[in-house]
Amino acid sequence: MNKKIKVNAPNSVEGTTPKKQNVAGGTDNAEIKQAITNIANKKALFTKAELDDMKSDTATGGSGGIDTISINNKDSFTTVRRSAGSKQVRHLMRVIAQRCSNSATGVITYQEFSDAWEDENKCGYKQTVSECFTHYWNGSSGATKNLVRTTNLDLATLNDALSFNS
Repeated sequence: MNKKIKVNAPNSVEGTTPKKQNVAGGTDNAEIKQAITNIANKKALFTKAELDDMKSDTATGGSGGIDTISINNKDSFTTVRRSAGSKQVRHLMRVIAQRCSNSATGVITYQEFSDAWEDENKCGYKQTVSECFTHYWNGSSGATKNLVRTTNLDLATLNDALSFNS
C-alpha cells in the first residue's frame, strides 16, 4: 500500500539583518539628510571625499565686477575641472567648490573666494586671485579664451559650470 505523505514546507525563509552595518567609507544619516536637503534646494555640493580628490591632483601650487560666485551645474563643473590643463585652474575651482560646499546657500562672495586663495598662500602661485581668476573668467561673459584653450571645451559647458553675479 502506498500512502502519500504531505510535507508542510515554509513558503519563505526568514532571516535577520543587523539594523546598522559598519561599512568602511560609508555615510552617516546626517550626510544623507544633508544630501536630500541639497537636492531639494538644487544646491551643488561636493562631499569631503570629492574635495580631497580635487586637492590630490594639484601638487604645485580685481573682481571684474563679480560680487558672488556659485556652482551652476556640478557635472559641468567637474568636467571643466578635470579637463583643465592648468593646475592653477584646478586650484581655483577646488577653492570655489570648498567655499560653496561650506556655504549655507551654495553661494559665496568674491571676497570669500579671494580670502580663501590668500589663506592657502595662493596655492603656491605668485598672482593675486584677481590676476589669475580674471585670466580664465570675467564677470560679463564667463569663460575667457585662456580657459577655452586650457580645457578644449565648448563655451556652453564652461559657462554652465559657474555662475557669477554682480
